[in-house]
Amino acid sequence: MFSVLALAGWPAVVVLLAAAAMTTALLGWVVNDRERPERLALIIRAIRQQPTRTGRSRSVR
Repeated sequence: MFSVLALAGWPAVVVLLAAAAMTTALLGWVVNDRERPERLALIIRAIRQQPTRTGRSRSVR
């Protein structure tokens, strides 16, 4: 890997370091989110809810 980076030059090293820094920052931001449990619970509740009927229900004869 180091030889490939050495052949690619310093721009590849800068791009690789920037990608690693952004990934680390994003993971830290997601882990540090204090409201995450509440939002996850809201998403799960919304997924589990049955669709409600808005029109008149038809009677079966």
